[in-house]
Amino acid sequence: MATQKNAGFSFGVHKAMDKSGAILGPIGAYFILDRLGETASTFKILFLVALVPAALAVLLLFFIVEEPAPPTQKESIVRAYRTLGPDFKHYLFTAGLFSLAYFSFGFLLLKAYSVGFAIRSVTLLYALYNVSFVLAAPLLGKLGDHIGRRKIIALEYILYLLMCVGFIFASAKWQVVALFLVFGVFYAIDESQSKAYITDMEKTKRGTAIGAYSFFTGLVYLPASIIAGALWKLSPSYAFGFAGITSAAAFVFFISRRARTVSGP
Repeated sequence: MATQKNAGFSFGVHKAMDKSGAILGPIGAYFILDRLGETASTFKILFLVALVPAALAVLLLFFIVEEPAPPTQKESIVRAYRTLGPDFKHYLFTAGLFSLAYFSFGFLLLKAYSVGFAIRSVTLLYALYNVSFVLAAPLLGKLGDHIGRRKIIALEYILYLLMCVGFIFASAKWQVVALFLVFGVFYAIDESQSKAYITDMEKTKRGTAIGAYSFFTGLVYLPASIIAGALWKLSPSYAFGFAGITSAAAFVFFISRRARTVSGP
């Protein structure tokens, strides 16, 4: 049973299960590309194959029976935000700043391609990233339950900074492989432990807090993608450099406030 004491592990297992299916897909794509060749018709086949599980997933939704939710009083976004605590608001602005460092996963695949990976091999890198995510998410969640989630969140920003610096100088295939593993670990923290950390700070308004976090960071992703794309056109190193500097700034801002809410024992 999920409790606040094992929230990190619970969120980690949930996201690991969510990502586990994304391992088989890229591996299947690799074999199709290897067998049929990297042609336009092969990519059409890939999209058709991907359409089948997507359609089945939508079909399954029609068989899910939900209990009607009790009526509740609705709050505006502004009013809901005012009810949230200062620790959460500081983390929200930290996450917003860090979100400016986000760039499309496609940029990492392009970097791998420029280093010398064939297109079909790039799909294996995506599978490797997912393997790293699935393995790391529960373990990091368990670790956060014991040492406190603030340390895990701080590690997230450091890992992203190191990854960005690594991609600037990566010129060998083994370096790119290592960086994809690091990216999987980073994303395991970002996707699972950030939510667990929010539940530490907002024990009575968890849904509101997670919703505000997703809304705010989602808004920032659009300008972040535009910035990354513009810098990438100038030089991939500029895009990675900007992301690294931004993640460093987010780390400094995050540790500048000592949270009164302590996660973990």
